[in-house]
Amino acid sequence: VARKGHCFLSLYAFEPSTGMWTHREFVEQHEQFSIEAALQSQACEETAVPAAERARLYAACLREATELATRLGEPQGGTCSSSTVEFGELQFFNV
Repeated sequence: VARKGHCFLSLYAFEPSTGMWTHREFVEQHEQFSIEAALQSQACEETAVPAAERARLYAACLREATELATRLGEPQGGTCSSSTVEFGELQFFNV
């Protein structure tokens, strides 16, 4: 994220009044929430993934993200947008 996160910005919309970033293609979907739905659920048998498998999955996700960042390329424009200027004080914070 630190090295290539800027490549993903074009995939998101920013709402200045709330500070919320939303993926442009995100469609919110809710599972049915009821006692009947809980009793019919088939996905309750999952168990924790072993550490070695988690490491393999993490590495695969990181490779996929790096490849996507490369395909997306550098953001176009190269100059500060008005939102960068207006919100400039928000880009730094103390840890």
